[in-house]
Amino acid sequence: VVEGHAHALGSAHPHTVQVRTTLSDTLILLGDLEGARLAAEQNLRDLATCVAPEHPATLSAISNLCEVLRNTGDFADARNRMGGVVDLSLKHLGPEHAR
Repeated sequence: VVEGHAHALGSAHPHTVQVRTTLSDTLILLGDLEGARLAAEQNLRDLATCVAPEHPATLSAISNLCEVLRNTGDFADARNRMGGVVDLSLKHLGPEHAR
């Protein structure tokens, strides 16, 4: 499914990124943490080609990767990355965003 979306729409298209995020979430549930991490990291690489680091899609992709990292036990990396998400969110979206 991901390959079909990527071929038809492009690897960094929002629908492709969403499908890959769903794949990553599913792989976590199935216990394939390496596959989940690869999918989450691919989303970040693809988004870096078309949106800014502070774009909400990028922040969401980093949050998704943090979930994978948390599940693999890499708490320090997850915490560091999530701290960056919080900082960028506050700076570019404001403290009242999504309230």
